[in-house]
Order: sequence, then C-alpha cells, then structure tokens
Amino acid sequence: MMKASLLLAAITVMAGACSKDDKPGDPPGPSGGKSMKLTITTTGLQAGDHLTMNVAGSTISGTAKTLYKLNNITQENQPAFNVDQAKLAAGPVVIESVVPLFVTSVSVGGFSAPGHSFTVKITPVIDGKEQAAVSKAFTTQASSQTYRFE
Repeated sequence: MMKASLLLAAITVMAGACSKDDKPGDPPGPSGGKSMKLTITTTGLQAGDHLTMNVAGSTISGTAKTLYKLNNITQENQPAFNVDQAKLAAGPVVIESVVPLFVTSVSVGGFSAPGHSFTVKITPVIDGKEQAAVSKAFTTQASSQTYRFE
C-alpha cells in the first residue's frame, strides 16, 4: 500500500510539472532571463600584484551581443569582456545586465607580490535580490576561480 501511495504521489508531481504550453523545442530551465548586478571590490590589491578578470554571459536564446554595462558604460557587442587590474584597484566595479540573462560567468585569476595577499569579493544582486557574496584570496601562488550566476 505504501509503495502505491509513493508511486501515485510521484505521478502527481510529474503531471503537475508539465504544462500543455510546453513545446518540445523550449530550452530547459527558466522561460526568461534575469537582471543581474555584480559589485566587485578588492582589498589589499597592490601595484606589484597580478589580477585578471573575464566576464561572459548569455541570454536564453544566445543571440544578444550587448549584455552588460561596466561602471555605467554599455559594452557594445561584447558578450564577454575583460576588466583590467587598474579598474579593479581604483574602487568598486559594477557590472549590470542590460537585457535579461540566463547566466553570467566571472573568472578571476592572479597572484600577489611577496609578503602579502589580496582578496576579490563579488556581491551579486539577481532579479533585485542580494545573494550571498563570494570571495577569493590570492597569495604568491597563482590561482584562479570561476563563479557562475544564474
């Protein structure tokens, strides 16, 4: 009897997840993208350090080429771009979507000069809701990290 109840519950959940509006060609996941805002700060970054950052994203259809503003400047026809170390050292960097996005990927890599370390912190706001910040500490040993925001 218990197995039958579990089977019935599973069928009910699966049937409820389907919709007659679903089409075989629809992509999996959300039906639309999300607004994204990433605020990136560094602590302890010095002139002798090395830091690279690449930002890339996509819409649901994957056809849009202008996706972001970097510090309020639209990045025309650049679904991916680099943020240079000078911008990161100068103060907070703000990356905002200009169209609803399916995903944004931020890759950071680098190493510190001898005798200290530095940290990169990313505070995401997805669809107007602040998410948990992520951070990466860099030492004299080269390392990298990629963060994915959906």
